[in-house]
Amino acid sequence: WPLLDKDNHPIGTMGIAIDGKCRARFYENLNNNEKNFREITKYCDSVFFIRDEKNIIYMSPAYETIFEESCDYYAHDVYQFNNFFKNEEQKEGILKDYEFDKMNEGRAKAKLKNGKEKWIQYKFLPITDEDGKAIKRIGILTDITKEVALEEEKEKIRLDFFANISHELRTPLTSIQTQLEARIDGIWEPDTERLNSVNEEVIRLTNLVNQLQNLAKFDSEKSKLNLAKVNVKNLIMNVVYNNQGKALEKNIN
Repeated sequence: WPLLDKDNHPIGTMGIAIDGKCRARFYENLNNNEKNFREITKYCDSVFFIRDEKNIIYMSPAYETIFEESCDYYAHDVYQFNNFFKNEEQKEGILKDYEFDKMNEGRAKAKLKNGKEKWIQYKFLPITDEDGKAIKRIGILTDITKEVALEEEKEKIRLDFFANISHELRTPLTSIQTQLEARIDGIWEPDTERLNSVNEEVIRLTNLVNQLQNLAKFDSEKSKLNLAKVNVKNLIMNVVYNNQGKALEKNIN
């Protein structure tokens, strides 16, 4: 633009020269990195994709393995795959809190077009230019269906364990209560044999509590099984004595 004097007469021109080499070098490096990225992700089990604000630029081959369909029609619809994650609980799929320039991650259940359901771990990361502006995004989608199934199985085992422990604790307590009530009601007189039976149940309760304490060590320490012989006759007799009170109450010999 013209440079003027105090009388507004032109005395020269002024301009600004911008060195575009740095910007050009940035985009050249970015393109080279993308080529390397594509080559590496060809062999990954997770889905990797690169996208800008409108289009998916690259989708790794794992997409067809995980989602069991071609990804060709996603080229001009970057949000199409989100339909897999839409349901009554997630009406907006996994893009509820989506922002192009922010990192997003989580996991959700996807329902494929063939009816199968899979758990997917997702993570979206922005790629920024030298000014910090997000120009592209990298997406990572990982099939974690087996891992989730294992977690659910572990939870089921945990719940079953506590149900079994509750039963194991209740059995000796009920036996002790029944024998004491039978004594209070005068159904039988205490003798050494019956008192020993009650004591056996107290010992059983103590052992159960000790076992629960030992379980806390199982995850951090290797446990060694101590095998021992058991007198089956004595075990059966203890069961008979422990339940004799209830049997007498119901006139069972």
